[in-house]
Amino acid sequence: MSERERVEAERERAAAAAVAEKHRIRTAAEKERIAATAAAEKERFEAVINAERERAATAGAAEKQRVVAATSSAANADRDRAIAAIEA
Repeated sequence: MSERERVEAERERAAAAAVAEKHRIRTAAEKERIAATAAAEKERFEAVINAERERAATAGAAEKQRVVAATSSAANADRDRAIAAIEA
């Protein structure tokens, strides 16, 4: 192999290595972008889930208060009827 051929082959190897390195860098950047997107999506889903849990807990507490109030009201009505029956 002549010096000229050796130099040309070396240039081709260097060019191929540069292309491969560029590809590696692009691939790594794409993987980072995908990971960041997935992390952001997970965070959004967690926020939605937490908001839904909070809404459900608030609704449950309101229902519990409603039941307590209705039970208390019914108990008061029963007591009032019993008092009225005793007084009658």
